[in-house]
Amino acid sequence: MTCVGTVPGRGLARALTAWLASAPVSGWRDLPVSVTATTGTSPDGCRVHVVHNWSWQPAETQAPVDLTDLLNGTSVPAVGPVSLGAWDVRVFVTR
Repeated sequence: MTCVGTVPGRGLARALTAWLASAPVSGWRDLPVSVTATTGTSPDGCRVHVVHNWSWQPAETQAPVDLTDLLNGTSVPAVGPVSLGAWDVRVFVTR
């Protein structure tokens, strides 16, 4: 078991991630500096993607796969734009 008692900066977060899981599994690539994406599996087997923009400026990235927004039900096709407002968070599911 590994316990990290801090909120890591981007550099430390990347180093920890590379150490913990050397091969990425979420598919999110080339994220803007202010954007993070976390992917997990729900109890029903769906993949859940939580995407944050940690900035006062809007940001945009590309969907790695076809996504459905859990809050409003809209679809984002693979490689389609995922727009994030300032300090925004979006939650998607892949079924």
